[in-house]
Amino acid sequence: MTAGALYRAELAAEFVVRVTYFSREHASSERFGDEVERAIAHPIYLTHFPLSVLPSHRASPLHVVDVHPPCRGKAEALRFLEEQHGIPASRVVAVGDATNDIPMLEAAGLSVAMGDGMPEAIAVASRVIGGHDTTAIAELVGELFLSPARANRAVI
Repeated sequence: MTAGALYRAELAAEFVVRVTYFSREHASSERFGDEVERAIAHPIYLTHFPLSVLPSHRASPLHVVDVHPPCRGKAEALRFLEEQHGIPASRVVAVGDATNDIPMLEAAGLSVAMGDGMPEAIAVASRVIGGHDTTAIAELVGELFLSPARANRAVI
């Protein structure tokens, strides 16, 4: 890794959920992710993306790599819901916009992508709604959970 990077001994290790790396020196987030994965050389769950895919960072030259302990990414939340609260993934509505959301979208009963999200997330979603700067999520919640027709029955 490059000079100035923090190394394992320098990091607080209690309850680490994610470590995020940023680079402007790599040609792509995929190459950056490959380098991080080789440097760590232990089982990990890794996601990567160019920061410019986020609407508020369109002009950014940075690439991002998120490193997690071995897991199923955001799909772990669905596992937790089932194990701790008895809610099966088939009854969950998941909304996402990026590649790090894909495991969660694939596991959920209803997967929804933001219209201005990453193409990979949109491709796996069963439904696409408006963009981040719209009322699309509020409209989705209203439709699925608050409409009078839905008030007396399960959604999914």
